Amino acid sequence: MRITSDFISDLEIQFRNEMLNSGYKNVPESRDLIFISYFKLQHRLIDSIPRNILKSDIFSCPNEHIKGLLELEEKIKQGLNINSHQSSQLLDVDKNDPLLNNWGIFHLHLGSNTGQNGFVQRTGPLLFAHFTHSTAFFIDVINHGNWSDNILIETLERNWPETIRHWEVKLIDIEEITASERDEIRKAGGLLFTKVNGKVFAPPGGGYSTSGTSKNAVIESDKFRWKIRDIEQEIQTNTKIYEKAIRQKLGVQIHNIKLKLVFHLGDLHAFEESYNLNFYLGRV
Repeated sequence: MRITSDFISDLEIQFRNEMLNSGYKNVPESRDLIFISYFKLQHRLIDSIPRNILKSDIFSCPNEHIKGLLELEEKIKQGLNINSHQSSQLLDVDKNDPLLNNWGIFHLHLGSNTGQNGFVQRTGPLLFAHFTHSTAFFIDVINHGNWSDNILIETLERNWPETIRHWEVKLIDIEEITASERDEIRKAGGLLFTKVNGKVFAPPGGGYSTSGTSKNAVIESDKFRWKIRDIEQEIQTNTKIYEKAIRQKLGVQIHNIKLKLVFHLGDLHAFEESYNLNFYLGRV
């Protein structure tokens, strides 16, 4: 039996359509950039899962934003979508978040009302927070624009050292730099280690390329495509297994099939539309 497929092209089309249909701007035409853009979004989007909330030893919120903060806290506890609290630039796949890429820290608006663009009302003071699968770590509510202030990463490390411990680099020392110097290095796409409470850390957010793109996104994009190619090659190596499974299901001998790959919520499925066949290929 002959099996034809082009799984990378299938996913390129799927990811491009998903981004366009979701309203994202500047969706690229290039195959490489489509995959990088897709994984850049996965890096920037906060999963909608219930989380506990912990607050730092310096956490405070201006009275005029307590209502918005409490509403956001409830969404986090219930596992609701909170990405509308992020910057509206989230919809532009060309845009990068240097704070997230460098330190793994999100900034969230505390508005109560949602605008026509689907994002909550913008606020001057922002919530700066770090997220894991189970916990939202609230660092502080401070003014918009303090993206490079060392107090953010220092507070995260002092209160919850386990969140960035595996990024510590123990064999080197570096000079401390100012917030403005850090901001300039980020804009230039330079590799930026940080001295935090006497310790040196590689970027807890994974870092970024010279173009400002998340290195995590680039690495995950490459790993994902390698995995897809391996799966496709494995299918070609084991055509007899698929031929037997199809013969058992349909009761007839099939000589040619064309598989189309679909990626959904981490699961991979290969579909053969002519014969209504579905092969589950596992999770990635």
